[in-house]
Amino acid sequence: MKALCIREPWASKIASGEKTIETRTWRTNYRGRILLCASQKPKGPLAGKAFAVATIAAVHPMQPHEEKAACCKTYPKAISWVLTDVNRIIRPIPMKARLGVFNTDVQPGPVACSKHPVDGDMKCSECWARLGELLRSANSYVAADKDTKVLLDS
Repeated sequence: MKALCIREPWASKIASGEKTIETRTWRTNYRGRILLCASQKPKGPLAGKAFAVATIAAVHPMQPHEEKAACCKTYPKAISWVLTDVNRIIRPIPMKARLGVFNTDVQPGPVACSKHPVDGDMKCSECWARLGELLRSANSYVAADKDTKVLLDS
């Protein structure tokens, strides 16, 4: 899978859905799904972890109307990387940051539903299914339906 590292506080802004455009001074020809990770420095809640999977939908020179989505002012040579379908990884994965778009063997595991990207919503069948994936991957057993929410360790 391709990956891209992003510094804080921008990584957290992407994870929260506030930032939907990443800016760089260079282009990429890559379009498609990408693993997003936060660089080690500066320190932050996501530092050194893969935190989301997104789609790079478009790459073009930044326009002034994109400033809010990019969480920054337009600057010389700014290139907008438009991120769509951003899904947070339920349990962020430690990984070493690298420069540029790079290949990684890190597998993201379950990601949160795009309608409830931060904490999920247990009334949402997609969130419930993704939580089930996470629990199965952690060798746990869900012994209930989504209304009773009982969890037993196996």
